[in-house]
Amino acid sequence: KFNVYGTTLIILAEWKPTEGATTYNNTSGIALISASQRRNSPQTVDSKIHHNNLINNILPKIQANLAGCDDAIMLDLEGFVSETNATNIFMV
Repeated sequence: KFNVYGTTLIILAEWKPTEGATTYNNTSGIALISASQRRNSPQTVDSKIHHNNLINNILPKIQANLAGCDDAIMLDLEGFVSETNATNIFMV
């Protein structure tokens, strides 16, 4: 048996200041880059499951920060636009 003692739930509470911490400027827009990492498909790790393996979302954000951009657009395994590391993308 792999799980002899049952499940364990770990909760880490984190406080972040919100005053003056807006992520995007709605008047001037945002600067984006294309991330070199691809968005993992649901066949590998389902993104609807909140788990501790978030390296696939962290690396594009680091890449965007180093490029002086607000966020990074992630493509899926077939090269189609998927989302940013933190938000969904909608075309109007």
